[in-house]
Amino acid sequence: MKPKFGIVLPNGFGGTSQVSLSAVAREAEDLGYESVSSVDWICNSGTKFQEIKSDESIYHYETISLFSFLAGQTKKLKFRYWSMVPPPRNPIVLAKQLSTLDNLSNGRLIVSFGVGSAETFLPYAEKCYHVPFHTRAKLVEEYAQALREIWDKGRASFAGKYINFEGAVIFPRPYQKNIPIYMAARTERALDRVAKYGDGWSCNAETPEWVKEHRELLNKKLLQYGRNKEHFPMMHGVRAWIGKTKEAANDHCKEFIDRYPAAHAPTYGRTASALDSSLIGTADDAVAKVEQFSKAGVDVFLLSFVYGYGQSTYRDVIENMAVFRDKVVSAYR
Repeated sequence: MKPKFGIVLPNGFGGTSQVSLSAVAREAEDLGYESVSSVDWICNSGTKFQEIKSDESIYHYETISLFSFLAGQTKKLKFRYWSMVPPPRNPIVLAKQLSTLDNLSNGRLIVSFGVGSAETFLPYAEKCYHVPFHTRAKLVEEYAQALREIWDKGRASFAGKYINFEGAVIFPRPYQKNIPIYMAARTERALDRVAKYGDGWSCNAETPEWVKEHRELLNKKLLQYGRNKEHFPMMHGVRAWIGKTKEAANDHCKEFIDRYPAAHAPTYGRTASALDSSLIGTADDAVAKVEQFSKAGVDVFLLSFVYGYGQSTYRDVIENMAVFRDKVVSAYR
């Protein structure tokens, strides 16, 4: 199967605006990319508080609203969640919002649920969202079950440990029979949740070696649950930038590369360099790395072009998207 390529929107990366988001989405469709995606934060923008220099530096549009805005400007582009942590939202309201978005986009929505990390979710879980942090994994499992129940039946009741409702009526039902719900995971325990409740697996910023090892582990879990491992998709978020030379690409991404260990090691325990888990380099470098990821099990690449850090604007990102399409994506057509 040929890999698919989508673009991570510059939502929350600095310079976020209606103009930049619309331009990137429309250009992604014109260039033939499969999708656009965004991470979903409500209170947290992904930027540590002490690093915030101005309100504008942490603009991050709420993603359901953003996708609805962009759906009206595009015709074929799919909308993928890099990851959504659902507990801050009422499950019935969320079911209605996602069903509405799926209808308005004629079935172009793909959701991914995550549980949130101690760094990104814990500071807000109990004081802002009134969600006990330690229950979030089980909550996410119940969200997936409850939303599918509503979408499947239109009129539904659900009795779980954390989510309970009677006689919820959600119309219109999704344009798709059921909106695909991927599960984000990077631990063995979380992969069990993917195998049991997911329509696919999503992760980001991992190496091909890591993906291969954990894909094999996931396949074993899928078999335990009687599911078909051959048709279970995986999407992977990767940083990308194509330069005329490897040195030029690395120079453009220098601040990101330098910041990567401090940003990722404490939360995710990653010890590999930014270059080991990214598509930064020449076009030939990117093609070779895509091959490694594809053989390891990646079906969909969510390309997060290195944006901000003072080096680039959304126009530079659009230009590099075209280079990537012409020199990397074209190798798989």
